[in-house]
Amino acid sequence: MSEKKDKFCKFCGAPLKPHWGFCKSCGKKIIGKPKLEEIPEVQKLKKERIKKNELEEIEKIKREKQKKERERIEQKKIMKERQEKEIKEREKREKIKQEELKEKIRIENLKNEINSFLDLIPFKESKTKSNLEKDIEKLMEYRTISLKESFSQRFIIMIDSKISNINRLIKKSEVQEKKKSLMEIGTKFKRIRINELSEQSGIKDKEFLIEMILSMVDKLELYAEYIPRRKLVLFNTMANINEKQKFMDVNKD
Repeated sequence: MSEKKDKFCKFCGAPLKPHWGFCKSCGKKIIGKPKLEEIPEVQKLKKERIKKNELEEIEKIKREKQKKERERIEQKKIMKERQEKEIKEREKREKIKQEELKEKIRIENLKNEINSFLDLIPFKESKTKSNLEKDIEKLMEYRTISLKESFSQRFIIMIDSKISNINRLIKKSEVQEKKKSLMEIGTKFKRIRINELSEQSGIKDKEFLIEMILSMVDKLELYAEYIPRRKLVLFNTMANINEKQKFMDVNKD
């Protein structure tokens, strides 16, 4: 025996009884035999619409998830870039700080070096002219450095003072050398003309040479007589030999 199959309204898709003349759902008259085992077109459309709506909703949810994931990735990227930027800025600040500290130490070391040099310069008359000139050269170098590094004016004045003192010592040393040379000549020659004395002593300026002889005679550092008319110098050799010995003894002490 065959199983009874369901019947459906071809207008609204509602289930029907075999003996019904009208559809109790939509009220339409049933014409001909209702189709069996078939889902009416209206019901198919409804199901397709529901399915379509579900698919659209699923797609929408999927898009939302994708959007959120993109936003999350973008936010993560932004956070990472920010952190990297902060790290770089921190490293940059630290580097600047270290460089400033190194520069500060360099300047302090330089000042200490200059101060040590200033303190150790021996301002003694016995120091040779050559060594004094080397001191001047070094001080001039330090003065240039001090100006370049914008050291205080007081610091530069201190260097200038040392330079001035050494220049005085050099001048004094030069005078002493000239005096020593004249004294040496005065122990060997009884008389000598200014031109020859200039060559012997190395004092090219003859006016200066005459002034120095007269000054030494006046201070009893040299025993001699200058005759302007003849431009001749007369030396007392024995007295000069004694004076030379005194001079050597004083320098020795």
